[in-house]
Amino acid sequence: MSIYQHNFLVREIAYNGHLQSLGATAIAYITSALLHLQVSLSLLVAPYLLFQAVYFFDRYYDASRDEKTNPVRTGHIKKYYRAIPYLIALFLLTGLVLTLYTGTATATAFYVFAAVMGALYPIVFKPLTTRIPLFKNFYVGLVFSAMVIFPFLFTDTTLTGSLVPYLLLLFIFLETFISQIALDMKDEKADRAIKLMTLPALLGGDRAQNIVLVMSFTVAIAVTATALLLSAPYQVALLAVATLAFNVMMTRLVKNGKDIAFIAVAGKYLLWPALVLILP
Repeated sequence: MSIYQHNFLVREIAYNGHLQSLGATAIAYITSALLHLQVSLSLLVAPYLLFQAVYFFDRYYDASRDEKTNPVRTGHIKKYYRAIPYLIALFLLTGLVLTLYTGTATATAFYVFAAVMGALYPIVFKPLTTRIPLFKNFYVGLVFSAMVIFPFLFTDTTLTGSLVPYLLLLFIFLETFISQIALDMKDEKADRAIKLMTLPALLGGDRAQNIVLVMSFTVAIAVTATALLLSAPYQVALLAVATLAFNVMMTRLVKNGKDIAFIAVAGKYLLWPALVLILP
């Protein structure tokens, strides 16, 4: 029996987007660390609060539909369903206050815009995947990669002529795209039933896994080569190689049907600050 069925905290972490929200913090941190921007607690906490509020809203809005396709997750959420609007308000307002009083007006505007776009995801953008193949993969990739910009806005730092921030942005977009394909593998049947055109629903899990591997190798090679050409911090190339190794391991776990694989996919971003902290 899955550990999800035993432990409330494990179910909460696994089902409600906390690892992905911490991933937003991880992206803000590695951007700041690699590009020598000032790091503050507010800069790290605000992205988590923003993304977690969005994930709470997504779960809240889709609860009735998810009950048919993902009854275990819905059953967990219903244990505190009535409290979710208050949690959304608490997380959003706390993040907004942190950004407003310790960041800049531009960062605050970015925060509000991201919150609105996140709220529109389950209402407008996710349903578009029933008409546009892989649309939600592109959308989620854009949202996560945009967090590269947030530290610059928060610290009122102008983007220089360097191409390194854009390389980071592209790397994070592609890796998020890959992660979304992997996460969609567990919902293959459910997505097919509601006609969501995710890659596993369109091509099947085995083909989707092969595409994840091909994309992972291609991204790692391209990012490593570009980082060397741009004389980017060497950690960028190492992040690409380490992420490739992670994706290969993740794909094997997914293929074997291991529950831990999908938690690992969601937590992939947390590998990056750990490597940046370890590497001088």
